[in-house]
Amino acid sequence: MFSVIRKALRDFAVFLAKLPDLLRIIYTLNAIFADRRFEEKYSYSINILYNQNKRKWKPGEKAIIHFLFHTPWFWSSWDSLARACLEDGRVEVKFIIADEPENRELYTGQTDADFMRERGLPHTRIKGYNPALERPHIMVYQVPYAYPQIARYLDVRRVKTLGVRPVYVSYGIEFDKSIHNDRLQNAHYKRPLHSLSWRLYVMHDDIRENFARHCPVNAYHVRALGHPKFDQYAANRLPPPLPPDILEKAAGRSILLYQVHYPSGADNLRGKFHTLPPRRTREIVKYLQSLAGIFTVVTLHPRFFEYAKKAKLLDEREFLAFKELISGHANSCLYVGDHQVLVANADAFITEYSSLMLEMGYFQKPVLFLANPDYPPPLEDFAEKLAGTFHRGSTVREVGEFIARVRDGDR
Repeated sequence: MFSVIRKALRDFAVFLAKLPDLLRIIYTLNAIFADRRFEEKYSYSINILYNQNKRKWKPGEKAIIHFLFHTPWFWSSWDSLARACLEDGRVEVKFIIADEPENRELYTGQTDADFMRERGLPHTRIKGYNPALERPHIMVYQVPYAYPQIARYLDVRRVKTLGVRPVYVSYGIEFDKSIHNDRLQNAHYKRPLHSLSWRLYVMHDDIRENFARHCPVNAYHVRALGHPKFDQYAANRLPPPLPPDILEKAAGRSILLYQVHYPSGADNLRGKFHTLPPRRTREIVKYLQSLAGIFTVVTLHPRFFEYAKKAKLLDEREFLAFKELISGHANSCLYVGDHQVLVANADAFITEYSSLMLEMGYFQKPVLFLANPDYPPPLEDFAEKLAGTFHRGSTVREVGEFIARVRDGDR
């Protein structure tokens, strides 16, 4: 009797050990079949309706372009495009905002409406907007994900059937090497917006080649024209100075920007993360706070706590304590706001796996790239070349060595 029970327990233990692999297989198969269902069920019929209902431009008519705004966090992807449209008398522009409670403090600490008013941008709330009545020529999407606050009737599949041309300006997420990673392929190249966009703009030819390789409809609609977030730098139109509270607290000291990404993994089910664990991040913050001549500004990815909690790396109490650790010290602060202001004004950078790497590299200031040495993030060749110019590390000791080199004038 006991031998039967022991055998059953052993078999159950074997099953549990294989469960992560089984879940990964199920996820992959579901993604494959989901793509197939999308192609067969939606893509063909949507494009037929689009061609039947397409709003054509008439000579002398203004081009009507509406921007579906998700979050201020990725505003830099739109900045120069939005500015050019607003300054062009041939174009009529409107921004559609969600302004739901979960979108307020998470990204910038202000409401979407406040963000728009601060920049003098014409906007309307999503609940009063009907694309079937307004029928713009173009609808510009900010992210390829279906955030909860965005009404379903603004899903790209529905909008395109109205004869509206969907446009997506990628915010630079496709620098991960995805050739052997089904999860990344589905996230970066196979969502409905990727297949149904009239035009899709990316920052590098390598990314366009990946669309040709992975996107269900190839890359006929993809254009590689660089990234709009660099336009204001190239035009010497830099963001405003740092907020007064940061300048006051920094008191003339050199400013170090420490960008903390959410836990991103090679295999999240088994705890294999490209990023450093929160306990190591706390250790690094405490070390940086001990440096009297440097003021550290810490930014957390908007979804840091969400993913850390999901991975069981932090609970809410620990997260609040972590934020207090940063904000409550004289040598550091936690920043929530326009990240371009920080990148343009900081003297040096410490970053994890993040699209901010690209902007940090633009300014040719000292950068320390933190990553888990056991599971380094796989980067596309163009991103790996950039990261190759950075200092690299994963420990407090290596952070100290980076600071010492920066103080010695080594970039």
